[in-house]
Amino acid sequence: MDQNNLNENNVSSGYDRGNYLGSVKRQFGWIGLSYTVFFLVYNLTMGIMSYLYQTIFPGGVDGLLSLPSSFKNLVYYAMMFIPAYLIGVSLLYAMLNRIKSNVPGRATMTGSAWAYTLFIIVFLVYIGNLIGVVLMNFVAGLNGTSPVSSLDTMMGETGIFTQIIFVVILAPIVEELCFRKFLIDKIGVYGERNAMILSGLIFALFHGNIYQFFYAFFLGVIFSYIYIRSGKIKYTIALHCIVNFFGGALPSLLMKTVDLVKVSELEEELKKATEMGNSKKIMELVAQIYTPQFMLLAFYLFFMFIAFLVGLILFIRVISNKKIYLDGNGTPMTRSEEKKVTYGNVGMIVFIVLGIAVTILSMVSQTVMATA
Repeated sequence: MDQNNLNENNVSSGYDRGNYLGSVKRQFGWIGLSYTVFFLVYNLTMGIMSYLYQTIFPGGVDGLLSLPSSFKNLVYYAMMFIPAYLIGVSLLYAMLNRIKSNVPGRATMTGSAWAYTLFIIVFLVYIGNLIGVVLMNFVAGLNGTSPVSSLDTMMGETGIFTQIIFVVILAPIVEELCFRKFLIDKIGVYGERNAMILSGLIFALFHGNIYQFFYAFFLGVIFSYIYIRSGKIKYTIALHCIVNFFGGALPSLLMKTVDLVKVSELEEELKKATEMGNSKKIMELVAQIYTPQFMLLAFYLFFMFIAFLVGLILFIRVISNKKIYLDGNGTPMTRSEEKKVTYGNVGMIVFIVLGIAVTILSMVSQTVMATA
């Protein structure tokens, strides 16, 4: 059957229900296969480019002696990510283009809606991150080790300019196109709630690590809802950029300006000086601890804590007042049928198994790294 004829909301009386569900199931299977290929090609390209980079610059990033230090990471990330983005995204678009697109709603986000959404995002991101950290600590604790987050290591070693380009700008654009625009335009007509969950799941599994899985899933669901309601991918791209800046680039920058080990040592000295009543020493230590950089970090943490509490309150209001509007025009399938056609096909099963396997391997490798 022609893939372009699969997106039909209304099944006529002359159309056999079994054939209809079968055709939709094949569509979801093709989507699962497309993201499997995307996942493999993207990571394979990254691996090839990493090998080529190490071949061209045997010393790694430090081998770029002719470039300023702030540009060494930029060159490295450009060689890694840009080819992977271009090849992977192009292939994904070409494969999904066989399926008819249906752009969703046309609502406009007001200023209050932006603030409302961002506060809820802060709450859910921190909850998701907490779940990931707790699970990783539990797994690492079974081996008597402390977990090592490859994401934190990467952010700590990357300059702010490189983070702005790749983490704050390019990654949100690519991810929102791949996991929202390309996907929801194909499957939204078969159930908005189902589309949101699948988008969040694919987005979370694609990250391939337990640290990011839960908050990536929450973000994927929220961004999907916004895109379904508005039909404007620029909204989710903008929100994604804001999240990556305030949740990744900015704290990474602030942490680099403050030596927390030294601050802890100075606080111990301050405690002793206070007990001895040495006012001169107290003033010196206070000046050394409460630097402008430290105060900026403290203000950031305080602001995020307040945002977390506001987000919690707003999230409870949304859930209790049932302010999430989905599938207003009904769905062409029952919930049971949605699950069967969405996840009961080879393509989607292969992608989910692959994503879970990579996530488990990531957990094991990070545990091994902690013991090394």
